[in-house]
Amino acid sequence: MPQTTENTLLFNRLEIKYFVDRSTRTALTKDLMAFMPFDKHSDENGGYIVRSLYYDTADYMAYHEKLSGAAVRHKLRVRTYGADPSTAPHVRMEVKSRYLSFIHKIAVDVSQNEYAEIDRAINSRRLPPMHIFDNKNISKEYFRILHQYNFAPKVIVQYRRQAFEKMELGRVRANFDDELYATRDLSQFRQPLRGAR
Repeated sequence: MPQTTENTLLFNRLEIKYFVDRSTRTALTKDLMAFMPFDKHSDENGGYIVRSLYYDTADYMAYHEKLSGAAVRHKLRVRTYGADPSTAPHVRMEVKSRYLSFIHKIAVDVSQNEYAEIDRAINSRRLPPMHIFDNKNISKEYFRILHQYNFAPKVIVQYRRQAFEKMELGRVRANFDDELYATRDLSQFRQPLRGAR
């Protein structure tokens, strides 16, 4: 189960991912709707837009470790939810680490203004202002990994997610992600994404 401290979410989980064709998805969706509600963030169509800014090294270490299935690896990303990121109430900063089959994730929600300060600091290759860095809710692990591996912003990925969630005997989720777009134009992170695939 996730542990929450203020606006920080910490949890370990088992993730299994599959590619499915449209007819399989349709059948699975019908079955899931009989047992699981849409998650609480879903719109009237049962989904929402996810926009992520991924960090990596100059030689794309994190990307290659994921492709090769490295048993221990780390991913940094910044995420917003909704069609227009500039109106999102917060920006989520995430450290996602894999240890064998299990995922350890730290997710911290910061205000748009806090993120703007953090983003300026990262792009100038320095730590954020002390009033942000000293905030107990800001993940120091994020900045440790950022500087240890010399990560920098690399690519924006956006997709539409349809998510089901059940919380009875622990947290179980089933997600379908489609309408995938990507761009290396990092200026689009806080704007509606147009024309990139």
